[in-house]
Amino acid sequence: MPTLAAECDEVILLAFTTEAEMKRLAEEFYEITLIIGGDVGQASQFAQEVNQSLVVFTTNEARTVGEISFKRRGEVLKKQDFDIHMLYPDVKQDPELISLSKDFKKYISTASLEVDNPDRVDPGAIPGVTSTAHYVGSQSCAQCHAEETHIWKASGHGHAFKTLVDRGSQADPTCIGCHTVGFGEPSGYQRAFGDSKLVDVGCESCHGPGSEHVQSWLAGTKPSFEFRPLGPGDCKSCHHGEFSRPFDWDIFWPKIAH
Repeated sequence: MPTLAAECDEVILLAFTTEAEMKRLAEEFYEITLIIGGDVGQASQFAQEVNQSLVVFTTNEARTVGEISFKRRGEVLKKQDFDIHMLYPDVKQDPELISLSKDFKKYISTASLEVDNPDRVDPGAIPGVTSTAHYVGSQSCAQCHAEETHIWKASGHGHAFKTLVDRGSQADPTCIGCHTVGFGEPSGYQRAFGDSKLVDVGCESCHGPGSEHVQSWLAGTKPSFEFRPLGPGDCKSCHHGEFSRPFDWDIFWPKIAH
């Protein structure tokens, strides 16, 4: 790093890593003027001064672009201005990035991924606890919950998977989790099979696997359990950061109230 710094006017590091790691790099290498990162949940609101470096970050979803300007004061560059701009649909796409995106979507549609293995260990599972219920699809719920089903079908949740299909992202595992039911879990949506009953944001996306609930009612017995109450925190597992800009329970809930 000392050799590199001696050969350059300024050292700027592009680091696809976490905010904590960017700060660690700034602490270790004082020669770096600016660290720009991207493996974060949302973009910087301001430029952070760490050691002798400035640290900023934008997201990896191509939804924002950062703009930062400097002014030299003696031997040191000082931040003059920093801003994050949202890339709304009226901002033209770069042709080269469009081509890269298309190539990725084509590749990911046929690639074999660990998440596709139904026998894999769920990283979010509680050790020693096995779920006895499995996903059955929203149509199984519709048999008894007709009014709720009508509300669901008229909502954005009821057509969530189509938004991926329209963009050619229906095989992208970074998107599927919030547009299908139970993706990544043994009985959930599988990319290889494209199970139509488990697409969209269905009843079980929020309430959990419903097989035992359905089986009890079909057998004419009262279910031995009740689904836990839901609240804003459950919604934010998908509606967070740049995906909701921002999430507001009082605005979002009336759209699907049931």
